[in-house]
This record gives sequence, structure tokens and C-alpha cells, in this order.
Amino acid sequence: MLPMPRLDEFVDRLKFLQQQRRRWAGANQISCYRLFDEDVFPVIIDVYEKDMVCYVLEDPEQEQDLVQVVQALQAALGWTDDRIHIKRRHRQKEGSRYERLGQTDQLVTVREGGLKFLVNLDDYLDTGLFLDHRWTRSYVRGLSAGRRVLNLFAYTGSFTVYAAQGGAFETATVDLNANYGEWAKKNLALNALEGPNHRFYRRDVFEFLKSETRKQWDLIILDPPTFSQSKKMEGTLDVQRDYPELIQGCLKILSPDGILFFSNNYLKFKFDERLFPKIRCQEITSLTVPRDFHKGIHRCWLLTRETAPELTLPVLDKGV
Repeated sequence: MLPMPRLDEFVDRLKFLQQQRRRWAGANQISCYRLFDEDVFPVIIDVYEKDMVCYVLEDPEQEQDLVQVVQALQAALGWTDDRIHIKRRHRQKEGSRYERLGQTDQLVTVREGGLKFLVNLDDYLDTGLFLDHRWTRSYVRGLSAGRRVLNLFAYTGSFTVYAAQGGAFETATVDLNANYGEWAKKNLALNALEGPNHRFYRRDVFEFLKSETRKQWDLIILDPPTFSQSKKMEGTLDVQRDYPELIQGCLKILSPDGILFFSNNYLKFKFDERLFPKIRCQEITSLTVPRDFHKGIHRCWLLTRETAPELTLPVLDKGV
């Protein structure tokens, strides 16, 4: 059992962070954010407007400690039990990104960047909206006007929604999971952005890139999982092993002045720009990772041809 002084420290830390984060979120018009990220205790806490998701990093030897942590969480922040959603997760579990935990099928609407998104706070390890990419989504929106936008490994289509709202001429949303494809359609419809120019494909991304040879895309989002294995795809996906093939496939269908956003959340990832001659590779992680997340949550690059105009992205985070 944790000594009481440490629990008191945890409570004080939560109260301080809640006050700090609320000021910062208000300045940035953010209603969903990370409150606590494994600082002192093995807990991650995300706020989704009126709800809180608490990820407890599983360790059987600390079971009693974790009970105390959850109780301290409730006492410190004053949230009622029905608004706190507890999830247990393993450290660095490969392929666990889309793991199903329950069957409630309850979707809650939250807001981000003036848009609405459906999230599921109980059934999956992740909720349907990756909060660490909020600024990346904003950059995509700002660059989408009049462009053809391709969203690969699209998950629930949040990048597609931002692109459509930003004035994309056409979008394609590609994911192998049919459930997430339907979820993406609902997110688009929730914002009254659906239409014939926005298409959805239940496809393996490798196969899609091989077959998509007759069309050029002006903006491509490539955000693969660290590791993936499915009966619907041949073999496995390993981002460190497979990123050259994925990026080369995207470059083949990227328009001359096109933009490719490439990101992943593999902590040990190594990027070799020498594999992509005549391509300008700019790491923009310092701009895309919000201040409510630790710096290792993801890495992000902006790829353009050397003959294309250079892009300078603005700082979006209004620090408080």
C-alpha cells in the first residue's frame, strides 16, 4: 500500500494540473485534453468534456496501490463515478491500439477545433480520437482547400473531417476495419460534410497504394500503427520495417506540389531521409505534439518534393 504522504502528493498534483490545464485549454478552445501522464504514479488521465478516461498501467503487485490511486483521483477532482471510465492497459503491448474491451457501443459526442466527433469511452483501449494529433489535424485543415486528400490508416476519419471542413475538393478514407469505416462516415455526417466527393475504402493500405496508380493526390496523411496483424491482410505491419515501402507508395501518387504528412508513435523509430532522394523531409514533431503530452507520444514529418514550394507551418499552441 502506498504511504499516505505519496497519496497526498498525488491529490495535490492532480488539483494543480487540473487548474493549469483548464486555463491552457480555454486559451486554445480545447475541450478534450490529457490531464495526467504517468507522473509519479502509473496512471494516464484524459478529459473528454464531461467525462474522464483513466488508463491504469497494469501491475498485479500494485493492485492495492491502484485502488488507492483511483480513490484519490475521485477525491481530488470531484468527478462522479458515472463520469470516470477506468481502463487497464499493458506497457508497450504490440498491436493493442484497437483492442476491444467491452460491448456497450455507446458513442458520446465531443468537440474539437469547431468540429464534432463521436468517441467510445469504454469499449476500446483508444476512444476514437487521438488527442495528441489535434495540431496535426489543424495543419491538414489549413492546407486542404481545393486539394485531393488521401487519409491512410484512417481509423475513425478525424483527419478526413478536418480536411473536408477545410475545403478539400475530394477525400478518400482508407482503413481495413469495417467498423471504423462506418464510424468515420458518422463523424463526417455529424458535421454535415458528407457528399459524393468523400469516399471510403475498406482496404489494406499496401494493396490500395499498389492499385492507386492512375490518380494523383495533393495531400496524403500516413499515420500507421506501430504494429498490426489481421486475418484480412497478408503478413504483418511493422512501422520500422515497412515505412520505406509505405512512403514510396505514397510518393508515387503524390502530385508535383503535393504534401505528405507521415507520423507514428513507435518510441524507438529511426527515420532515414536518404531513402527518399529529391524529397524534402522536414520533421515537425515540435509543432505537432501538444504541451499536454510528453514529447515521445509521436513523431511527425512533412514530406514534399524539392521542386515544390517550401512550407512554413505556424505555431498553433497558445501557451499559458
